[in-house]
Amino acid sequence: MEPVHVAVSAVAALLPIMNPIGALATFAGLTDGVECAAMKRQAVMTGVYVLAILTVFALLGTSVLEGLGALSRVIGFLTLAIGVELVTHGVLAAK
Repeated sequence: MEPVHVAVSAVAALLPIMNPIGALATFAGLTDGVECAAMKRQAVMTGVYVLAILTVFALLGTSVLEGLGALSRVIGFLTLAIGVELVTHGVLAAK
């Protein structure tokens, strides 16, 4: 694949996960009443932390999942089950 195609696919996959609009609202609520300089410093540090975490998982994520073997399937299933529970708000379990 072309590098541009890979980059666009990665951004398209990460945007819904990272939810920048929701994160902006959370950041605004958490920094309400904070001085402007401190707010800017916190925003930069948050960006650095997010970049570092994404970089580590981009470089090591496949190795970690391969190392987990069958356990990665269990973790994936649990993640799916939690996601369905969050989306349905327990409607499926109530029936």
